[in-house]
Amino acid sequence: MRGHSRSTHDAEKETLTNFPGDAETPPYPLTACVGHFLEKPRTRTYIQRRFDLANKVMMLLGGPGGRIDALRFCLENFVTILRLCQRDALDLRNIIPALYIRLDRDEEAYSFIKWWTTVARTPDCDWDEFELPHLRVEGADAFEPVFPEWSEGPNPWGADVNLTHAVAVVLIKIKTLLDLQTVQTATGAFESDTLPTHFATIVREQIGSGRILASHPELIRGSSDRVVEAVDTITVQINELYEGINTANPHLWGILFENPQRGSQSPSTSRSESEEDAYSVRRHSLASWIETAKALDVLKACTELDVIPTLDEDILN
Repeated sequence: MRGHSRSTHDAEKETLTNFPGDAETPPYPLTACVGHFLEKPRTRTYIQRRFDLANKVMMLLGGPGGRIDALRFCLENFVTILRLCQRDALDLRNIIPALYIRLDRDEEAYSFIKWWTTVARTPDCDWDEFELPHLRVEGADAFEPVFPEWSEGPNPWGADVNLTHAVAVVLIKIKTLLDLQTVQTATGAFESDTLPTHFATIVREQIGSGRILASHPELIRGSSDRVVEAVDTITVQINELYEGINTANPHLWGILFENPQRGSQSPSTSRSESEEDAYSVRRHSLASWIETAKALDVLKACTELDVIPTLDEDILN
């Protein structure tokens, strides 16, 4: 099936490469139609073929614990498709963050989410501008407070909050908290206020270059008091996000972590709209949570609402 999708995609790309143009599509559409591929008949088929190829790789090889090369392939293709179709008619904005997270590219995931939460929602967002940074916000920092676009205004945690993005931000902050705890443990082992330079380098390498803490050397080499302050900040934010998401959709946390056999027994025709929304978030998010060790333990420790402890934890073990 993947071979057929690949050959179909390649044939479609070859057609576009040599396409001379017609009344509806300009010549060399692979470059001339960037940002508007779904609006042109000739390029629309190419986008669908490319999406089908990446989607089939995702289904076959990209499930929980899936192959890293498959995840990279899917992410690269989905990001490219989104660049070619910037208004995102294929809803890729909800697929991409979890792929970034699963590849430990948390900074890119957070920046991507912030772009859609802030820049993309402004009336003056120029969807036809290709020279400016697209799908990222320079200097986005996961230690910053919860986006006011979600938590403030006349309708906080209302229907316009993208809950797939909100759940992804929770996981990014949980991974950051786990990394801070690694620094705390390492610092405590030396019975000193800061890590020796050599061991700070080791901790930084262990954390990985794409994680949030990797861009905060002042915390890795900082005083233990500074690390404790960062832990407290992130913990409060995780709890705020958890409560906000629970306000927006009380079904979400229960459905996200429920046993898949039990969930599949609930026919979609009997589900409420909010339950359907929760299952949609689950489809996009679950693998990233499964692949993050201790994520559920951290969520329990940071939150005060008595919902998480009653869930089916086997799905995360």
